[in-house]
Amino acid sequence: MKSQSSMEFIAIFMILLAALVVISFISYTQLQAIRQYQTDLEVEKVLNDIAFKINTAYLEGDGFFINMTLPNDIFGTDYTIEINSNEVLMEVSNVSYTKILLTNNITGEPKKGLNFIENRRGEIILT
Repeated sequence: MKSQSSMEFIAIFMILLAALVVISFISYTQLQAIRQYQTDLEVEKVLNDIAFKINTAYLEGDGFFINMTLPNDIFGTDYTIEINSNEVLMEVSNVSYTKILLTNNITGEPKKGLNFIENRRGEIILT
């Protein structure tokens, strides 16, 4: 009788342990998806800010000047950013993101921290 109840306890314990492992795996997978979604949203926010300010400088015309501040990291992850023709390209954790700009007449590259955007006779200059 004692051995049978011990075996039943061990069987129930193993079933509960297996359920805990499955739930932990599902939770971990969902947490990773949430983190990626948060990163995607933050990157989209930064790209929208860059595109908005460059496009505004372009549309406002000669002599327009605006400041832009870019974060040092995205949720603790380093990133790279560059402008290629009329696209802003951003790479975070080996994932590339792009945003289209209204002009390809851009000199300079955005950098982390404070940036100055100026329209000089139709040319957008980033310093």
